[in-house]
Amino acid sequence: MAIARRNIDQLYHHQINAIKVICTDQNVVLATPATSGKSLVYTISAFERAMMTRNSE
Repeated sequence: MAIARRNIDQLYHHQINAIKVICTDQNVVLATPATSGKSLVYTISAFERAMMTRNSE
């Protein structure tokens, strides 16, 4: 897994919760301190959406 190669072995609770909400087509405002993984939430969510779109074609 790509995140494992970056020594990320688990996500923070706020990341998991945000990704779950985004996957239900709801909007999320993630307001956490710097270096808390906000970009990873965006990246994982965008990748999931791209893969779902690709697989549905």
